[in-house]
Amino acid sequence: MRILRAVAVAAMVAAGTAVGTPVAADVPLPDDVRVVEPATDVPASLRRFKGSWAGRWSGKLDTVVIVERVEPSGQADIVYAWGDYAPWSVTRDWERWTATIVGDTMTLERFPNGALVRFVFRSDGYLGGTYEMPRYIHHGTFRPGSE
Repeated sequence: MRILRAVAVAAMVAAGTAVGTPVAADVPLPDDVRVVEPATDVPASLRRFKGSWAGRWSGKLDTVVIVERVEPSGQADIVYAWGDYAPWSVTRDWERWTATIVGDTMTLERFPNGALVRFVFRSDGYLGGTYEMPRYIHHGTFRPGSE
């Protein structure tokens, strides 16, 4: 596993290459992260989710989402990684998840803690994220990496 240090600009991967450095502090990623160029039959509305996205939940918890693979059906394979945030008793880690993209929205499989996580593709090219639990909701803006 590697730990990424804070930088000003995210570096997204080109097809089939290793992931660069997202905008986030001390967020771990697996060493084998690979973003695969979607097949030609994957609609542009789904392709646009490909790559690395970095932001913070409620302006506090550094988080990186890497969409490694997008299928024509809208199914996506992702890496979801987060940093440390002591006030929430959160310790940095990462997981691989499956997501479903429908229209402008990518919804991750429900997390073991019950959280429902969604990302909506905005007109400014960023993802607006929502992390929903029964008693609270966190929001975040996730910026794309650059080619």
